[in-house]
Amino acid sequence: MDREIVSILKSKIYIPITISIVAALLSTSYLSNLSEKKRNEYESRLISNQEINYQSVVKHYMSVSEIYYNLYINQPEIVSIFARTWQAADDTLSVVRKELFKALESTYKVLTSYELRQLHYHLPDSRSFLRFHSPESYGDTLSFIRPSISRVYNEGKPLYGFEEGRVINGFRNIYPVQYKENRIGTVEISFNFNALRNQITTTFPGDYAFIVRNELVQSRVWEQNQSAYKESDLDPAFLYESVYQPQDFIARINASIKKDIKTKLESGTSFVIPAEAGDSGIAVVFLPVKNIEGKHAAYIISYFPDNTFKSIYREQFIGSVWTGSLSIIIAILLHIWYSYYRLLLRQKENLEKSKKELNLIDKHLEVQTRRLSNILEGTGAGTWEWNLEKDEIKVNENWAAIIGYTREELGMINKAWWNLNAYPGDAAMADKSLERHFKGETSIYDVEVRLKHKNGDWVWINSRGKVISRTPEGRPHMMFGTHVTIDNRKQVEQ
Repeated sequence: MDREIVSILKSKIYIPITISIVAALLSTSYLSNLSEKKRNEYESRLISNQEINYQSVVKHYMSVSEIYYNLYINQPEIVSIFARTWQAADDTLSVVRKELFKALESTYKVLTSYELRQLHYHLPDSRSFLRFHSPESYGDTLSFIRPSISRVYNEGKPLYGFEEGRVINGFRNIYPVQYKENRIGTVEISFNFNALRNQITTTFPGDYAFIVRNELVQSRVWEQNQSAYKESDLDPAFLYESVYQPQDFIARINASIKKDIKTKLESGTSFVIPAEAGDSGIAVVFLPVKNIEGKHAAYIISYFPDNTFKSIYREQFIGSVWTGSLSIIIAILLHIWYSYYRLLLRQKENLEKSKKELNLIDKHLEVQTRRLSNILEGTGAGTWEWNLEKDEIKVNENWAAIIGYTREELGMINKAWWNLNAYPGDAAMADKSLERHFKGETSIYDVEVRLKHKNGDWVWINSRGKVISRTPEGRPHMMFGTHVTIDNRKQVEQ
């Protein structure tokens, strides 16, 4: 009898033990999949945030380039100088090169102060005519090295994107140059990664690096200029710019992730690698950069503190311990399920918290994007935007300060305010210049007038602007321009 009871108990005990083991295995698998899903979702958010930052900064510099191109480079007096290269002899080209450099030297210095590193003119056959960053290097053909140049010349449309060059790489803004009925060449305004890094860090603090494909440098950069690059500590197939030196903690991180990223680097896709620096977690985000040809050319790498991945792994480990205890004794089964229920609640709270944090990040990015679009106000010149349909003129703080006011004191001004505060006779002269510009007789509105200062004095200013959009009927809609005080020059002239 006793043997039969023992036998029954033995046979019965296998059922709950088997159930607990199966339940433990299923639960462990479920938690692993859940953690993987959370990690993938979080990685996608990190990549998306970095992509937003990258695109906003690139668009910002595109806008700055466009403004300087329209206001200072694509002007009749500058284009007419470059037009003399058309089918010219070498001795003429040399004279024109020096004259063009002198005419735009001050503009180039202003561009470099905003980290726009390159101003480069090209002839119709894609030969380099004048590199302002390296004026002694010219005459080399770029047709096979820089296909973007011939593309812009042939299509007559601007082109924007990353591209390696003979001397240095850059995020390039390339424009066709038109003189009368002839397309006479192209010109580009470019910025490098240092400019991009400085802007991104104001929005999304962290450490940033830039690596370029070695094969791209070897095939396109002049041998004497390849010293501007050095082998990266992540993969020999990618190079740093030689001026970049990773901090010690970044070098240690790179050494720890080097083996795990080789295949990912070759894929040319975005990815995230969790790492550690001491007791802190670090998220390393690799954002691919494609060149103008649509081919993968480089990576932007960001390193910033982040313990989310450690939390995810910790949750997975804890869940595995909990569910593993199911195989020990059937009595713990209920406790495991109860603990698992509590874990789900915590995960839900964490997801809600993550959503709130993401909303805060999105709002912050929106604010920073607006800030970047107004960065021109830091140039020291006054800027103005005129909606001719509504007769509303928006000005920046520098514009108001030139005549002794704050922007808040001026508020929204209009054409009537301008006429009232302009020196008698100057307003009529400015109106005639405006009318000629509206009719398309001049490429730019450019006048020197006097405006009344808050203290009653008259201030000489140079007002330059351009119609940037028209209504479907052809009427001027939006106009953008700058104000620069010229009191000192007027005093000298007098």
